[in-house]
Amino acid sequence: MKTCELLFRGDGHNLSGFIIGRQLCVVSCFFIIAHVTYLNIEPGNGNNIFGVPDTTQTFFNMGFLATGIASGDWVLAEIHKRVAGFQRDEAYIGTAEEHEAKDLGDDKEVEHALAKLP
Repeated sequence: MKTCELLFRGDGHNLSGFIIGRQLCVVSCFFIIAHVTYLNIEPGNGNNIFGVPDTTQTFFNMGFLATGIASGDWVLAEIHKRVAGFQRDEAYIGTAEEHEAKDLGDDKEVEHALAKLP
């Protein structure tokens, strides 16, 4: 609840600022990982990483290796989800229909803050 209060405080501009900041953080992480994983091995000298062909080594030297590493996180997350037995969010918090059937209602303060969003 504290997070919602912070995000929707004031004129409701905190949420958009948070989303933009989060996206900038993600993009920055990709650039940092790309810089860290960048290779500069001269193809054709027999020193290619893992003994790959020269064309593959040239591709590795471009710095795209980070994209593969970051995309691999999704695979690891999916495996972890299956091993740990995680379910979709609806299993934990319920669906909109279930909330309506239980007549839980909505938080009027959050609704008011959402109406202020640009």
